[in-house]
Amino acid sequence: MFEFTLTLDFKYIQCIQAPSELEFFSLKNYFRRKNKSAFMNPGVRKGYMDGYDSFFNDVYLPIGLWGELQTYLINRGHDVIIHGLNEFLNFNLNKDEIFHFIDDLFENTVIIPRWYQYESIYRILKYRYSAQQLSTSSGKTMISYAVASYLKHIDQVHRNKKFVLIVPRAGLVRQTYDKFNLYNNGLVRLNVMPLGDKDKFIPKLFDECDILITTYHSLNNIHKDCFNKFGTINVDEGHTAKTDSISNAIKLSSPLRYRFGLSGTLMVDMQYSDYYKNLEQLGPVTMIYDPKDLIDDGFAPNVNICQVTFNYDNRIKEEKIEMYLSFRESKPPEDTDEELQFYKDLYKIERDMIIDDSVRLHAIIDYIKTLNKNVLVLYNDVKGEYGKKICNELNKNGIYTKYIDGNTKGSDRFIYTDEIEKNDNMNLVASFGTFSTGIDLKNIHYIVLAESFKSPILIGQSIGRGLRELIDKKWITVVDFVDNLYKHTMKQSKIRIGIYKKQNYKIEKKEIIL
Repeated sequence: MFEFTLTLDFKYIQCIQAPSELEFFSLKNYFRRKNKSAFMNPGVRKGYMDGYDSFFNDVYLPIGLWGELQTYLINRGHDVIIHGLNEFLNFNLNKDEIFHFIDDLFENTVIIPRWYQYESIYRILKYRYSAQQLSTSSGKTMISYAVASYLKHIDQVHRNKKFVLIVPRAGLVRQTYDKFNLYNNGLVRLNVMPLGDKDKFIPKLFDECDILITTYHSLNNIHKDCFNKFGTINVDEGHTAKTDSISNAIKLSSPLRYRFGLSGTLMVDMQYSDYYKNLEQLGPVTMIYDPKDLIDDGFAPNVNICQVTFNYDNRIKEEKIEMYLSFRESKPPEDTDEELQFYKDLYKIERDMIIDDSVRLHAIIDYIKTLNKNVLVLYNDVKGEYGKKICNELNKNGIYTKYIDGNTKGSDRFIYTDEIEKNDNMNLVASFGTFSTGIDLKNIHYIVLAESFKSPILIGQSIGRGLRELIDKKWITVVDFVDNLYKHTMKQSKIRIGIYKKQNYKIEKKEIIL
């Protein structure tokens, strides 16, 4: 039998008995996961390091991994006792009571709670430490508001045990704060303090508030004594819980009564250590509600993928392309530092050629001109000003377009997004960094991916920009441009196609000869 106990600070599970040293070794070995960036580490490439992260520290395992621990041992036929776990979890929570509270909380407001939101709120309260994978556009802010309100209602949140909601960007602090005020029907009085961007830290306001809405960057700038007043930590984009700022906030806090995270892309790359690092901070995954579920339940429009491949066969003799192909053929021997540097250089060359290619740029402009609804164009390269090039060309062609990147004022972003919601003939060009998360845009029918990328998180969040509900909006089309000339972009496009197929999105293929 394996026997464990919770530590008094609710941060670790301590192993106090194992059937044998061999079984305990096997258990510890299971909680080692390969670091996703290991292949970039020279020590790993040369065999000095194994590239794995270990989650067992002697006999201690972070409490957030209790679900993984229990599942692994039960599946291997072991009896498991975790002393204190049942007392820690709210297994006796009255579900009907929670649902009635939610009904009362949103009575006479703009919100009509959906079935999965009821269930999400209940499970957060039941498991206390947990993570949930909820599709973009599933109403995560509303869920956070409801949890905070209930905990305030039962006196688990107050000025000395604050509910801290961590959002990924400063621009989302005020947006979330405004939503909390919008949802409030007076049933529960929440004293909310925004912290980030123009909202500075004011000790008196902090001392009096029940709820703190902030970014993980802003957490770095408050005194460590403030963390003693944290009672609940809610990570808005739960896949970021592994970051040092958030993990340090959890470590510095007095024993937290609740901590949880919501994300549409939490379970990406489950084979790597990043997944466990997130669960380590948050807790086990207690609910999954993916984009397909949102669409099937009628809460979001259908997603169509239009993969447009740029064919470079007619340009293969151009001097610049010939030089690129020659460099690509000069690949050094495998598993050498030279090979690693070669692929870094190759990736940069490919990106520069794509961004500098005026023929490709005008092909994108011509394609966008054929689209008859509002278009959101997303791009990566802010430094190379690729987005500005696209925006300028669209405006030159008589297509009303606005541009947003990290330097765009928050007030201007609000004006542009408000304008696109009110019109049907406007385009928005935005960097992935500013528009991949947390932006509410309902009146978008096309999303154009102007640059190649492979991040499942970016892909999910980018498509999520179009999943917002709008009356008579039955579909959203994602235009995915692929360059058949370049090694990295073709490889990345295959990854994206795999992600689209996993969500059962309809995929149409087209070709443009450059």
